[in-house]
Formats: sequence, structure tokens, C-alpha cells
Amino acid sequence: MNPDPKVSVICIDCSKECIEGFLRTNNYENIEIVRTIINEAFIENLISYSQHADSKYICFLEEGHINDSNKIQNMVNTLEGLDDCVNALICERFYADEDGFIFGCTYRDYRGKVDGAFVEGKEFLEICLEDERNLYGSLSTLLFRTKDFAVQMQVIPKEIITPQNGKIALIYNAMLQMSMYIKESQLVISTVKRLNLEDVRMFQKAFHDVVEYLTKNQWLHVGIKKNRGLPAEYIYLLEEKEEKKKLEKDMTFFYTDQGEYFNVLPIAEEAKRRGFSIHFTENLKEKATIGVYCQHDKYPENAKFSITLFHDLVEGCRNWPDTWSAEYWNAMDIGILPGETWEERWKVASCQIYANPRQGVYSLGYPKGDWIQSKDFWKKTEELRKNFSFKWKKTILYAPCYENGIKEDELVQMFKDKEVNLLIKHAAWPESHEATESINKAIKKMRNEHEGKYENVYYMNPKDNIMYALAMSDLVISEESSVMTEALMFLVPSIGVRDWADVDLPYEYVYRISKNELEKYVQEILEGKRKDIDLEYWKTKIFKSFGSCSKEIMNLVEYYTQEGEREQFKKERLIPSYMPLCLWS
Repeated sequence: MNPDPKVSVICIDCSKECIEGFLRTNNYENIEIVRTIINEAFIENLISYSQHADSKYICFLEEGHINDSNKIQNMVNTLEGLDDCVNALICERFYADEDGFIFGCTYRDYRGKVDGAFVEGKEFLEICLEDERNLYGSLSTLLFRTKDFAVQMQVIPKEIITPQNGKIALIYNAMLQMSMYIKESQLVISTVKRLNLEDVRMFQKAFHDVVEYLTKNQWLHVGIKKNRGLPAEYIYLLEEKEEKKKLEKDMTFFYTDQGEYFNVLPIAEEAKRRGFSIHFTENLKEKATIGVYCQHDKYPENAKFSITLFHDLVEGCRNWPDTWSAEYWNAMDIGILPGETWEERWKVASCQIYANPRQGVYSLGYPKGDWIQSKDFWKKTEELRKNFSFKWKKTILYAPCYENGIKEDELVQMFKDKEVNLLIKHAAWPESHEATESINKAIKKMRNEHEGKYENVYYMNPKDNIMYALAMSDLVISEESSVMTEALMFLVPSIGVRDWADVDLPYEYVYRISKNELEKYVQEILEGKRKDIDLEYWKTKIFKSFGSCSKEIMNLVEYYTQEGEREQFKKERLIPSYMPLCLWS
């Protein structure tokens, strides 16, 4: 039986505890531990070591990184199976906070696009620099063939190398001269440190020195950019420069469905009161002076100034807290958050460049919440209630994410003889969505079967504002719709039926039950016997304010586009909690 090839584990500035922790968990036996420190001769010494080493491979151990116990075996097996012309391997890494909570990974927004890719190191570095994204990871995510590491030139001179850029200088020095293979396996966890602005300043300058040298000496062909790769908010914290514009008072509100329309409508109404010209469009690529977006896919490059809100209140929940890996905000000017829970998520995810709009993120509330403080809203609610002529005192709102022709019927059959009103409000899906035709067909089928057949079943037009339905209800039943979050604004409890859901979403304020438990839970909630979810707490946690959100958003718009003077906004910009995940980290 052939033994596993020997691997040199280069421990860079590692404490005794770090090395001992690695040895306890590592499952690969044929290793040699090599201790080194970063100094001006750092790269020279490692090249010299590799020229005399009897190992076949070289990898690295760093403080603040946790290696999968099978990392070395996994990477060695992969590289052993590749042609000799492939000099090195890159694996993926997770990102975790100081408590070990994993909140992101290298290729989450590149999933499936880079796995198994062969890249020339120089070309790959230039792509990363131009895109301002670190796809090569850290030294811990790399495995080199020792023979190839040994023959590299020292490209980066000693006088440039510092404790702040020694590791990234080594990565660039090696990758410039090698062919690489990318493996989408998360075999390393990098712990992200708490924000220290002076460290950001020092590390960014040291990294800039490396790239500037390589560019000026024709090793790399990229433009020289002082703050390359830094998320926008970190640049603002370093330079404290805002980019205010004097623009025409003209605002375009983009929407693709009725939910989005009602989401931005309160802002539009406030803008109109302030003398702005407003118009709505379903053409997401339409040119705009000031554009307001709340879509998953948006085109802010077509606006001179852009504001973004979320499409819904459980946006990107499968990736929480790293929602922005699927919803890039870095091409926007301003991002608006509903309240505290979203502040907490952003402060973690903001270490990623894609979570940072150019002019900051602000927690100002939820525009729809402004209606709660409106007398006209409650007057319209009472008019609707009278028009429905509800038979019973209590009302259940059935508001699914989508209808499949089964869920509604199960609910109607369960409550058709109960002393409760069943108000049905389906979502109005956009015509452009591929599922819309089948969903609308199911809605029509259910309505034909139930409307007018039962005294306690009532329908609202899918295009109507869901807020009126919530205001008339005592309980919401759904499967995964974010309506269950909006219900908190009215302190209305919600039940999410797991049997009906495609995914089990992280609703801590929703009763997540099976349909077999549904009748029991409905009775207990409507009779006031089940109060184990603190709706008031979650309302305060998720929504920052009611009645002032649209005003604050327009104050912000005027500050940046109409030469506004409200300096308070400088203090209200949210600040990241962690060091940036950037080209040098």
C-alpha cells in the first residue's frame, strides 16, 4: 500500500495553541510542521525551504482559520488526480464570527460557476482585481506542488513586504507564475475579526503597495486604485466623503407586481407632497433621474440616483444573514432597512462588498407601516368591513404565497361550518413570472368551487392592498408568505402550515404547525388561550417606526439630491461590525 504523499504545513506566525489545535483535529498523517514568521525575507525563505524539502505538497496554517479535519486529504487527493501541469489547488472557505457562527462563504453567489475550473494564476488575479472580489481565498485555502513552489521567482522585493501584506504578497508572488484548479468545497473556516478602522487603513495601504508595484512592473495589467476591493462603507469611514448631487425633482418608482407597487406607494405620495414629479413603471430598464427599486433584479445603472428597499420582509432568508449574496446592493446609492433585525443582519453581511451601497444603509422603517397612522386608511378599512357584511365576529385571513388548488379547499372544508369568517386574499403574481399562469388557474378553480357556496367565505381581489385585509383580521393562515411578518404591524398572530410550504422559513414569530394541528391552534388563538409568542416584542424588533418612514426616506433623498442640510444622516449611516472581507483578507 502506497503511503500518502508528504505535505509540508507552513505555520505562519502561529501560536503553540494554534498548532496543537490543528494537530488534534487533522486526519492526514504524513505531514511536516514548519514554523515561520513574516518578515522582509519571508518569501525568500519559503522558496529556499521548498527547494530542499522532501515533501510533495505545501499548504499553510494561519491563526483565525479552522481547517476541516480532512482538508489536506481532500485537497491532496484532488491534486493527485490532475495533470502535473496544474501547479496548485484552491478550495472554498466559510466565514464565521468570533462565536463560530457561519454567515457566508466564498462562492455563494458564484455557485456552480467556478467549480472544476482551470485558471492561469495571473489572469485569475487580474479578474479578481477588476471585479474587486477575492476568489482565491487565503493561504489556508491553497495547496501547492512543492516542486513548482520551489522554482518560482521572487517577484515582490523585500522592501515592500510588511506584517500587513506578507501573506497576500506570498499568494500573489506564487499565483502569478502558476496554473490553478478551483474546487467548490468549503474546507476552511475564516474567523472575521471585529472592525478596527486603523487596521483597515494599514492593511489596505500595504495591499495597495503590492498591487501598485506589480502593475508598474508589468506583472499585472490592471488600473491602480487606492481603495480597490474595499466595501463602500469602509471607504466612507476612512475618508468621510459623501457624493451629493443636485438633480431634478423627478422620481421613478419601479414595480413588477402589486406587492411592490404598494411597497413604494407611500414614498411616492410623500414625494408628490414635496413637489416631486412622480411616475410608476413596470419597465425595470427605464431611465430615471431618481429611481426607487424593490425588486430581486434591478437596473440602477439606468438611474442618476438610486434607492433600494426589499421586495419582502423575509428577503433571502435561506442565506441569512448574508441576504445580499443574492441581492447585490453595491450598485445602488442608498439602501433602506425596516428595523433592528435587518440592522443586525446587515452589520454582519456588510463586510462583503456587495452589501454596501455607495452612500450608505439606513434603518428608517417600512413604508407600508405609514398607513397604520393614517385616518384615511382606517376609514377605508371600515368601509370594506361594512361592504363584506361579515357574518361572524372573528376573521381568519388566508393569504398564501401561491395557490395550488389544494390548500384553499382544505382550509374551506375545515372551517366552513365554524363561527368564523374566512377572508381569502391571493397574491397578484406578475404576468412575466413563469408560474403565474398555473397559479392563476388554481386560484380561479378554487374561487369557482367556493365563492357563494358558503356563508362565511369571502374574497378580496388579488390586486387589492393586503394591508386592508390584515387590518380586518384576527388571525393569518399561510404557508411561507411574508404577509405573516406584515401581520405583526397589526399585532395579528399567524399560523404557517408546514404541509403546504415548499421550505420551512425562519419565522420565530409564527406558529409553524402541521395541518392536522390547524383546527386546534385556530381555536386556541381566537379564544385567547395561546399567547406564547410575544407579538409586541417582534413588532418592535422588526419595524423601526410607523408613520414617519416615507418622510425620512424623502428627507434622505433631498439630502443627497436637493442640497439638503440635515447633517444628522451622517450619524444615522449604519456601521459594519466586522473587518472587511476583501482582496487582502
